[in-house]
Amino acid sequence: MQERTYDPVAYSNAMTAFKENLRQSSPEAFDILFWDPCVGFSYKPEAFEWTFLPFNSEDKYERLSPGPLFDALGAAAKAAGFNLRLRCGDRETLIQVLPDLT
Repeated sequence: MQERTYDPVAYSNAMTAFKENLRQSSPEAFDILFWDPCVGFSYKPEAFEWTFLPFNSEDKYERLSPGPLFDALGAAAKAAGFNLRLRCGDRETLIQVLPDLT
């Protein structure tokens, strides 16, 4: 199995493209992902990953995954050329724009 490795320049460029696209297409989704204290971010080589705290931000997860703001997330992930994963408790949504390396 081939693994993706951390490339800081590619990561920075992808995150910048993701933020710019999402900020323009859906300020609400941008605010949820980047300003909500109950939503945490972690970088994984295979995806940008946000974790929503159950009971505190489950309603926001549902708006994004796949809810009314889902299309904006998909467009931003595609513009960034990077996968996106949302998690809330035992639920997970993956927007895959990169080929699977398995």
